[in-house]
Amino acid sequence: MNTRIGSAVLLVATGGVTGCARRTDDETRAAFEAVRAPAAGEGRGRRARAGRRTSPTTAPGDDPWQRVNEVLGESIALFGLGRDEAAVTELANRLCAVAPEPKPTESGPTYVCFPDPPVELAGHAFTLELAPSGVIGLQAGDLTHDASRSLVEQVRQATARHCATPFHALERDASDEHAADFHICPVDGGSTLAVGRTPAGRDRWLVSVAVLASS
Repeated sequence: MNTRIGSAVLLVATGGVTGCARRTDDETRAAFEAVRAPAAGEGRGRRARAGRRTSPTTAPGDDPWQRVNEVLGESIALFGLGRDEAAVTELANRLCAVAPEPKPTESGPTYVCFPDPPVELAGHAFTLELAPSGVIGLQAGDLTHDASRSLVEQVRQATARHCATPFHALERDASDEHAADFHICPVDGGSTLAVGRTPAGRDRWLVSVAVLASS
């Protein structure tokens, strides 16, 4: 199982956004790659203003969820202007501890890094992934079944402020204790917030929270 948000972790959530039940990585990848680019010229003036934002200044030791909500807030605002590779690259350079090199994927370049300031919740460090194709999110890996379920619930409660309507669960096989489990809600600008977990080996789980650009 790939441990990057741009892989099956968020592809599961994206498949749910389209209203289709997804059971394999190939199916969910196809759903993710179907995300369309915005019309040419859409929001150019607003993108320029968004690019001049300063980085968040949350001090270590403050509310641990503040940093998560700052990252999500910036991501929601950015995707509200459309998908702009230059804007996503600039955001990666500002949010990452070290400017990341783009990694090629089937959906285009993806940036993966540790954020600065770091994001650590319940003793778990989160990595940041940014994909101009339509995903920006945080992910923590190597959690047990119970720890991942608890952390997902905490993340969902802490990030619900971004939702225009309450979170709702995506369809899943309730009889399969290893089935991926995601909740989504619509956010400002037409994007979707996805919070959930997906299995990554024997009693190992990945927890992610991400903004998915609108289609």
